[in-house]
Amino acid sequence: MDDLTWRLVVVGLIGAAAVALGVVSNRGRAWVRHHRPARGLDPALYLLSSDGCSTCALARSRLVAAGIGFVEVGFETRPELFARFGVDRVPAIVAVSDTADWVAFGVPSAGALRRWLPGP
Repeated sequence: MDDLTWRLVVVGLIGAAAVALGVVSNRGRAWVRHHRPARGLDPALYLLSSDGCSTCALARSRLVAAGIGFVEVGFETRPELFARFGVDRVPAIVAVSDTADWVAFGVPSAGALRRWLPGP
């Protein structure tokens, strides 16, 4: 291999390692919270998931353990809902209420969800 090819390989490996580290370090946390209009949806907490998503199972179990009610929506059954909210990764939590609508990616803690949800 010539010097330029070798340098490109090294840069590519470093870039791939950085991306992998970012994905692993964000796993299990809420990455972002975005406000999105949710007209036409009933007020509820929605868990957007897909078949075979192990992190979705973690989000589901965390919601159940915290006693937080939710409606699970799978990509395979409602892809238009994912497109509407700009969801390109799962799990995602969509909260729809009379006062605020937002989307969080990843698995927020039960405490974070309680802070974000409107009170009774």
